[in-house]
Amino acid sequence: MAVIYVALGDRNQAFSWLQKSCQDRPEHMLYLKMEPLADPLRTDPRFDSLVHRVLATGSSAH
Repeated sequence: MAVIYVALGDRNQAFSWLQKSCQDRPEHMLYLKMEPLADPLRTDPRFDSLVHRVLATGSSAH
């Protein structure tokens, strides 16, 4: 769903769905930092915050 909102230019909804994905299925988010579809979000400070949270969640799972 987040990708749809990125395409529509709705960053708030995109981040809302990304945060939900991070909580529900963090393993699916591990490649977010390299995902080209996330390019429009990279300049938003919430992106770095989300990436750090995903990486912290992923590393604590091991």
